[in-house]
Amino acid sequence: MSRVRTIADCLETPKFWEDETKMNAWFAPFRSRDLNPLNYDNKMAYWKNNVQFFCDQTSRISLSLAQVKSFFVRNGKTPNCLPLVFQNLLDEGSIQLMSDYEASLSNNTWSGWAVNKFINSPIKWSFQKLVGSVNSEPITIDENAEYIHLASLKKQSDRLFKCVSAECKDSILTYADIKAVSDRTLDIDLDLKTIELIVRFLETERKAYVTFDKHCNLFLIKFANSSSPVQPITDSEISVFALQTKEKVLIKDLEKLEKEKESLQKEVKELLGKNMRNMAKNTLRKQKELEKRIAKHVNVLENIQNLLYKVQDTEANSQILESYKIGADALKSGCAQKGLTLENVDNTMEEIEEALDTHNDIEETLGRTVGTPAEDAELENELADLLLQDAPSAPPDEPSSPPRKMITKSKDDDKLENLFPAMSSDLKSSLKLQKSMQL
Repeated sequence: MSRVRTIADCLETPKFWEDETKMNAWFAPFRSRDLNPLNYDNKMAYWKNNVQFFCDQTSRISLSLAQVKSFFVRNGKTPNCLPLVFQNLLDEGSIQLMSDYEASLSNNTWSGWAVNKFINSPIKWSFQKLVGSVNSEPITIDENAEYIHLASLKKQSDRLFKCVSAECKDSILTYADIKAVSDRTLDIDLDLKTIELIVRFLETERKAYVTFDKHCNLFLIKFANSSSPVQPITDSEISVFALQTKEKVLIKDLEKLEKEKESLQKEVKELLGKNMRNMAKNTLRKQKELEKRIAKHVNVLENIQNLLYKVQDTEANSQILESYKIGADALKSGCAQKGLTLENVDNTMEEIEEALDTHNDIEETLGRTVGTPAEDAELENELADLLLQDAPSAPPDEPSSPPRKMITKSKDDDKLENLFPAMSSDLKSSLKLQKSMQL
């Protein structure tokens, strides 16, 4: 995204910008507020909003009076009322001199900046109101002095923190890394100075931690996770960052060496084609030396990557162990709260066995037959008599059946009964049993 330099580069313009009469009046210096308080306040609010518009359109959090004046050029004219607007913004604490802001950062920023904004600045502004700061006399403001616009600083810091913390969670970054992320994910153009100011502001809010590493000769930045305060950068994290940096350098070196190797191979073929064998042999010797360097770089890269993998495994194992400890503590606590002990479980199981034995005894008792066999026999005989009484009699007109032929027992039958007395007895018993069952 190209940086906006004047209002002519913007896709939108402030309200009333095309109103010739109104803009001529609002470009003019302020008149005394006593003459028309409402018009004075409306004009002041309009230009305060335009200062915010300037910061939004230019992706800036720092500004000067000269920059704002050159931005709002209209028909070759610049606003003559802006010095008083800047003085008003400064008095109410909406802007702050860059030198004062950086001094507050070096003095552990947040408390000093908060005191200046919420205590000192309102007192100054109230005092200036009392002594008649709203008169028409010109205000002395250094046009080239640099100020920090605190509302824009807060707005841009929230956007940058959201995108960087989401994309580079638990990573150690440099200012160049943060700019690369902002260029890739945000629709604004933040320069390195603006990014540094934003990071320093996030540091005051405990959302970022900044330290300078002498070995890398770089500022290292770590961002907080969500709403929890940021944790300091440890020596282990710095070591991992150094390994990762070395890995990136080696990869770039290998890419460069591979290109040189391809170039030498091509040169050797060209020399052979020209029948320049000695020069081709010398070039081939360079290629062999280059291949040794490549092999060495590859070995170093593999060692560094193995170390990084082991560090990652150690971190993962540490998290797993911590999860196990938390789970074990939770299980113990849950068992203790619910009264789940080995003694209680044994007692409960014994009670269950006793209850089951009692239940089986009850079931067996309830299944016994009530009454005596003699009573059962009397009941069976009475039922048989009732059935005989209820049986229907034969119809009167039905012919009677012919008389049965009497069967006389022969001598042979007596002999058979004498020969098989046991069988005869069993047969009689079987017949009696069948008869009783029919009844």
